[in-house]
Amino acid sequence: MAKKKQPAYIAAIAVLITLLLVAAAIYFLLHTTWLKWAIISLAILCAFVSLLFNGKKHSAYAEAELVRIDELEGYQFEGYVARLLRNCGYTQVTLTQESGDYGADITAYDRENKKIGFQCKRSHNTVGVQGVKDISAGMQYYHCEKGVVVTNSRFTQPARELAQKCQVELWDRNTLEQLIKANKVRVSK
Repeated sequence: MAKKKQPAYIAAIAVLITLLLVAAAIYFLLHTTWLKWAIISLAILCAFVSLLFNGKKHSAYAEAELVRIDELEGYQFEGYVARLLRNCGYTQVTLTQESGDYGADITAYDRENKKIGFQCKRSHNTVGVQGVKDISAGMQYYHCEKGVVVTNSRFTQPARELAQKCQVELWDRNTLEQLIKANKVRVSK
């Protein structure tokens, strides 16, 4: 059974209550001592709970998006990664042709105006050295200064070793989750 989604106004109410408690704490600070510590402690507790609630909400959001990503076809995953890159500040984000892409699924420019090639591997299994080989070729073909292999899964040890030798960056499921948390890009099929 799916979890019931919490309304957005709950976080706003928590912030409002915290502000009221802080105002009350300041008032009581001037008038009594035992009550001031109780109010200040309660305000701190409410702020902590609010932060904790928001952190879990962001994590649950990213986890739900990863489940949707796991269901995508390869070309849909490439489109999703392109949208994610745009939200991360990459410019001139371009999907290469669907087949015969010469090893790069996406090319884009980072904030330093360096051209980067991306190889996207949507997989239920760990990703091996082929993704690193592909992007290494794609970097040459598309004249990229850097290469990245992006997956919704994990990388094998040989893939990590080859990536280090080839100076290719690997973005695994954890990296993808962090980008989703920071940029809030929804999966659309």
